[in-house]
Amino acid sequence: IIVDNEAGMEHISRLTTNNIDLLLIVSDPSRRGIQAAARILELTQELPLNIKKKALVDNQAKQNQ
Repeated sequence: IIVDNEAGMEHISRLTTNNIDLLLIVSDPSRRGIQAAARILELTQELPLNIKKKALVDNQAKQNQ
């Protein structure tokens, strides 16, 4: 099952999902985006979650013209 959540940490902090095979965090390369991604990773360490793998994807590539 793939669950696409809204941006934010509410679904993690409420422990709505516990057994996760892959937590894929998608961010843009902005400072705010990277800080939010880092906070999500920190939160997953603090909570009693069962996560097998975690990955971060930078979802914005700049194109040279």
